[in-house]
Amino acid sequence: MFGRAEYTEKDELFGEDEPLHHETFGVSKFSLGYVYDVPVTQHVKLGLGAVGSTHAFPSELDPYYGSNPLSGTVFIRAKLY
Repeated sequence: MFGRAEYTEKDELFGEDEPLHHETFGVSKFSLGYVYDVPVTQHVKLGLGAVGSTHAFPSELDPYYGSNPLSGTVFIRAKLY
């Protein structure tokens, strides 16, 4: 199991013709995930995993990104050792 929290200032969320273009917004992302390793050979494991994330940002972005955006990823990883 793994987790990650990050905070960044974003100023590229809107195109040049949009009213909030070039404004900077603080955006946080919180992620949790899990990887299950499957041995393939003596020196190779494949990791089958998934990660889900939620974001926190100023409420003025809600009309553009929703009030509680979620995202997820499923992946396969090769581990050599």
